[in-house]
Amino acid sequence: MSDTVVVIVLSLFFGFGLWLLILSMLGVSVLPTRTGEATTKSRPRSSKFTVGRPTLIAAAAVGILTYLATAWPIAAICLAILTITVPAVFGPNAGDAAEIERIDGIATWVDTIRDLIGGASGLEQALVAAASAPPEAIGDELRRFAYRANHLSLIEALDRLGEELDHPLGDQVVFALGHAVRSEARDLSALCNTLSSTLRAEASMRRRIEVQQARLRLTGRIVVMLTIGVAVGVTAWQPMYRLAYDTFIGQMWLLLAFSLYFFSMFLYVRMSRLSLPSRFKRRQVADH
Repeated sequence: MSDTVVVIVLSLFFGFGLWLLILSMLGVSVLPTRTGEATTKSRPRSSKFTVGRPTLIAAAAVGILTYLATAWPIAAICLAILTITVPAVFGPNAGDAAEIERIDGIATWVDTIRDLIGGASGLEQALVAAASAPPEAIGDELRRFAYRANHLSLIEALDRLGEELDHPLGDQVVFALGHAVRSEARDLSALCNTLSSTLRAEASMRRRIEVQQARLRLTGRIVVMLTIGVAVGVTAWQPMYRLAYDTFIGQMWLLLAFSLYFFSMFLYVRMSRLSLPSRFKRRQVADH
């Protein structure tokens, strides 16, 4: 009886620690950040990890059924956590798609500015006009920019737009446009073409990377399903194999096996995470 209590307590501590580790892997902040605290120098791949009620119910059901079938607290807790994390780790990554759409949105905005300048509009008029009919991915930011441009100086409105876009490429675009406004540059069409080409090339590279990562996620799902299928099949057809895990030492070996399994998932997330460089404006501030 005492061994069972110890295993349950260790399982709870292990499950809680594992849950915190997976949250950190997926980029979820556990502790509240201080107001005005500087963000990290490199942003991880964009992803928002949310757990819906159906997923929690499924995880609880898997954990309860596993414990009722095997009386192994380690397996129950670990399989419940797997039920929550496997779809997040190996499922479709909406964050990368949103990041690509955001880059395309900035490129579309720059193209619109170029076309308006080509139609004999000045840069300031082109900036405001292009922001009045923005791409959906950055629509809110550009509408606020258009409002500020009518009430503040254009340079200040561009600076605030760069802060709201919160993207290294957005910083480059805002800096280039702000420099063009200050210096009253003439060859603005060529500037916009260069900016747009850079943004389109970045979006194209991200799409190629996403295709490769989709293949890795498919491989991961296959490995998880095969592993679980083999484990369930062996324990169902040869119940004697389960006897070794009914003891305290057996549960510790099971804990080691799950730890290695989750460590491999951690390595997968680290390899598949795409980090952005530090923002251009933040590097300028750091240099000074």
